[in-house]
Amino acid sequence: EGAEEPAVVLKTYNHNEEALRGKRTNLEGVLAPKGLSVEWAFGLETQRRNGLHRMSGNKLLTVAGNAVLILDLETKAQEFMVGIDSGGVGAVAVHPSGEYFAVGEKGAQPNVYVYEWPSRKLHRVLTQGTERAFSDVRFSPDGTMMATVGSAPDYLLHIWDWATESVLLRTKAFSQEVFNVSFSPRFEGTLYTSGTGHVRFWKMASTFTGLKLQGEIGKFGATELSDTSAYLELKDGKVLSGTESGSLLVWDGGLVKVEVLRKGWTPCHAGMVEMLWWHGEQILSSGQDGKVLSWDPAAIDLLEPSDTSPQVELDPISEVQIGNGAVRVRCMETDPSGELGEWMVLDDGTRGGGLWRVDWKNNFASTRLLEAHAGPVMALDPSPRGPYVATAGMDGTVRMLCSKTKAQVYMASFPQAATTLHWVPQQVDPDQVTLVVGFGDGVVRLLREVKDAFVLVHVFKPHTLPVAALSFTRSGDMLASASSDGTVFFMRITKDAGGAAKEFAPVGFVTIGAPVSSLHWCPDGSRLLVCASGEARLIEIQRPVEEQLDTSATFEISLEMREFPFELKRVIPEKPPPKEKKEGEDDDDEEAEPEPEPVIPPTGNALACHWVSDKSFLVSYDGEETRGKVYECAWDNKYPLQEMESHSGAVSLIKFSHSGRYLLTGSVNGQVAVRPLAEGAAGESFFLTKCWKGYLHGIESKVTGCGMSIDEGKLVTCGADGNVLMLKISDGFSESVQEALTSAQALREAEVRQAELELEELKAREEALALQPEPDDIVDPSHYSLQQEKIQAEEDRRLAEAELKKMSLKERVGLIRADFEELLEQNMKLPSGEQLPRNEMEIDPGLRVILEREADEKVEEARKELAWISEKKQIGLDKLKKCFLDDLAVEYITLHSLRSPYTVSSFRTKKLSKGQREAMDAVHGLIDSEEQANKGAGGGAGGADG
Repeated sequence: EGAEEPAVVLKTYNHNEEALRGKRTNLEGVLAPKGLSVEWAFGLETQRRNGLHRMSGNKLLTVAGNAVLILDLETKAQEFMVGIDSGGVGAVAVHPSGEYFAVGEKGAQPNVYVYEWPSRKLHRVLTQGTERAFSDVRFSPDGTMMATVGSAPDYLLHIWDWATESVLLRTKAFSQEVFNVSFSPRFEGTLYTSGTGHVRFWKMASTFTGLKLQGEIGKFGATELSDTSAYLELKDGKVLSGTESGSLLVWDGGLVKVEVLRKGWTPCHAGMVEMLWWHGEQILSSGQDGKVLSWDPAAIDLLEPSDTSPQVELDPISEVQIGNGAVRVRCMETDPSGELGEWMVLDDGTRGGGLWRVDWKNNFASTRLLEAHAGPVMALDPSPRGPYVATAGMDGTVRMLCSKTKAQVYMASFPQAATTLHWVPQQVDPDQVTLVVGFGDGVVRLLREVKDAFVLVHVFKPHTLPVAALSFTRSGDMLASASSDGTVFFMRITKDAGGAAKEFAPVGFVTIGAPVSSLHWCPDGSRLLVCASGEARLIEIQRPVEEQLDTSATFEISLEMREFPFELKRVIPEKPPPKEKKEGEDDDDEEAEPEPEPVIPPTGNALACHWVSDKSFLVSYDGEETRGKVYECAWDNKYPLQEMESHSGAVSLIKFSHSGRYLLTGSVNGQVAVRPLAEGAAGESFFLTKCWKGYLHGIESKVTGCGMSIDEGKLVTCGADGNVLMLKISDGFSESVQEALTSAQALREAEVRQAELELEELKAREEALALQPEPDDIVDPSHYSLQQEKIQAEEDRRLAEAELKKMSLKERVGLIRADFEELLEQNMKLPSGEQLPRNEMEIDPGLRVILEREADEKVEEARKELAWISEKKQIGLDKLKKCFLDDLAVEYITLHSLRSPYTVSSFRTKKLSKGQREAMDAVHGLIDSEEQANKGAGGGAGGADG
């Protein structure tokens, strides 16, 4: 087949990118919009399909939240193209000529932007393609058309003449999520889509009303319904697709022809098939098991189903494992031209992900180019001592990143998801090199930096469900932890002579009754602020006083609590417009419209909280009226003291920079805000009205962590999309916040340099600590929590007391028995006339009879109570004997010699069946009859001879 030359597009520039960005982005109330810029991405969106695109040379395009990341594969340099619609990047596609690439964005009525390569100038804008976000974008093989598909709620499929920015065809692709859309490489006017529970075959057909897009949904028939991430058109027009279970399906005319399994009827891949592509004359597949399998197209074409099942067996030609065996392929850049000789693999492994290069020309050698979290990053915290950032992920890894070298320093892996993380304050660790990390099984671990590694120093399990939040008192004498199990646990911290935490002792826990999302100690450590699920549930808990608590039987305690009566000011609804009067109507005929009653807007759930001082605190809610705002409140006033508009979505994160000069907030729709604090004439602090804010993680990704470096030159954020983004804070931003800070910045830089020197000296001193044994880690998810251990200890104590009482009674009975036996012996030594008969020694002869009768009655009663169970057990025993023993003639017996190593064993032999015995008896009868006949014949012959 002759390959078509990609269409040449007339190069005209009709769009001003900056003007368009200004129209699409709301900059009202934004402080220094260009004051912060994305500088580096430590993470990757490892769960994104169609996320890798190779450009000319060594440039690779991928998505990083609200930007397209351009990665140089040789130098590892990164460049970012920030999205215009500010809602994130949904999909990227590269033109067959390599001269253009398209970016489908997210947001309110997002657009598709087509850029030139390598100039990156905006070339075309395709509008009104979807309502919320694009899930995939593809060019046609000849480059003249483009297909786009939207995500929820519309799932619209568009075919564009992109050069003229016009729509050719439009229809709804499906009623659920669509992963892929592509044009047929061989049959003009044919397209395919796939996604949640479907594969769909499309044709651009000419009808009497014009060109129409007709789609046929694939029917799985007897094959189990499956999500479809990968499909491939075969040369004869059939389609090969993957499934969630790892098998391959061959489609013919919209129906499943065969389901391909490996020999032994096992799936082709262990997990979902994510990739299918042509490699020369072979078909390659890859999936979540990290393997690349090679298939013979001719053998696949010859497969035919049986009369009873569509399943068939076929082994691949070859098999290659990518990486270290823990790789889970999410998507690949497969080098369709074959010129590069390598594949790029996006890894979504269970214990960390990254980017791999597979040199298929060099025996499929695999090289890891980038290492990152796999899946959502749940928390991060910049180090208070140096240019480091600690992160925690759902993949169970805790990582240390360096903002100077822009690389990962080291990591630790755990069996459960890491859900929250903080640097331990100086009052708990004077060296400030210890992390406290909460995990998905309720375990809390303290990890210390020692010689470029994490060392476990403390571990305990206060909860049975994921740890949601952790908070230390400023004095460092107590740690509070909260969980989605609705409990808040308090741990008392004892310290050694150097002021470092030596022991975490359980104080007790209180039950909130709803999952907790945030908590924070009051500056004086007397009260704990807690956000719990439920309408406006912001709770203040008094600090526990151990001397007043009784935890001998359980760690559950009762503490004084109160809920904050947050209330927005009443709003008077707008009056409906007056009705138009009809001719002849009198004003008196109209009834007076009653004045609308003032209403209190609903507050929603409390999501995040943070104390500002001993009197005031910050809180955020997710109600219709409260969404996107941060409120400063005080307990003596149910109305907010100050309302700060920060985001378009609910605020899920509130924290301060190390210096306390900036308030950092993050939202559930991927937006981050930085709000400076100013100092008034009287020395009081207040928040500026304006703040810097930007969409960094996309509208569908919650911001899970945010922090500033110790020198306040970097802002680092992480989100549920798996990205860890580092932004550079420009000098212009600092100047817009406050006038020249040259001297203070110089002093801060000197302090940072000094802190780095001290950190290096500290690491040298701590080398000896690395050799100290670690406490046994808690890795078993079924390990008792502290409360369960307390209950078990109480039960053991009760059993021990009962056993002690029983032993005491036995000892008393033994002493009485010994005295009685001594009396019997003395009686026997007396003359026979003076001896008492034995029955005379019984105090009450009838007592024995009564006791024996009572004992017999109790035995009989117990026998009756256990009769059914006994009969059931006996029947079960009889069945077992009948099944395994009754039909045995000889059991397996081994005799061992006492003086030699020899043994003799019997054979385990079954009894003959009734039929066999009857047959054997019949045979023996015939033999006996024959012997009798022979004897009779022999006797007759002898008589004749006589």
